[in-house]
Amino acid sequence: MIVQQFMDDPAAARASCAAMIQAHALLRVPFTEAWQLYDIAVKANAGDAPATASAMNTLLMEFRHNGVDGGLEVLLVVAILAWRLGDANRARRYFAAYRRSGQLPNSLGIVSVSRRLRDAINLEPLDPTGSLPLAEIVAEALSWLHTAASASS
Repeated sequence: MIVQQFMDDPAAARASCAAMIQAHALLRVPFTEAWQLYDIAVKANAGDAPATASAMNTLLMEFRHNGVDGGLEVLLVVAILAWRLGDANRARRYFAAYRRSGQLPNSLGIVSVSRRLRDAINLEPLDPTGSLPLAEIVAEALSWLHTAASASS
């Protein structure tokens, strides 16, 4: 139900996520990387490029501090944002690279979101990323994210 709300009603998903963040603070439960990632995905799904970029930067710093790459998360979140902003080709490119990696993101909860996104963008079997190394595509996605955030500010 959470994933369906995420895709079908971004405003409701954002409100639910905000309530979850408040509950974490009230209960003094750590706001884990998994919940941070979901919050960033919700921001991306709402088309909020500046909030997505800011939160992604924070999460990537935490990932690096903990020895985690975070590249898959970048690709998935930027694919969501591109899709919401109407750039289906970019969404397909980054999502295809995410899928081509054959890895799971650091948060299994986000896997359900990726399945719904796959259906929404009608990803074809053809991999539009070609033979570029994953790190190059992640760098490209981050660059586009920061450009989109600057344009929205």
